Amino acid sequence: MSDDFSNFAYMDDDDDLLFDKELDKRDYAKEEDSQELKAEVGSSLEPPEIDPEFDAEPMFLPQGSQLELNEENVLGVLAACREEIGT
Repeated sequence: MSDDFSNFAYMDDDDDLLFDKELDKRDYAKEEDSQELKAEVGSSLEPPEIDPEFDAEPMFLPQGSQLELNEENVLGVLAACREEIGT
């Protein structure tokens, strides 16, 4: 392995390589922000689209429950989370 960096060159247009899309300039909540501000910021965002292929029946379980780790259970728990938070 070589530590020779002599072939590195400045790339003036490297932003085009990194950012094919328009930059997301929205404000997001931080951990230190109040719950009210977090809720306000969260409600201003579009909910994610769920591919119908990955939509599952929500699985509501008692706290401390254990499930087998498989795709059906993961999708069911995620569906329950989406239902709880309203997305």
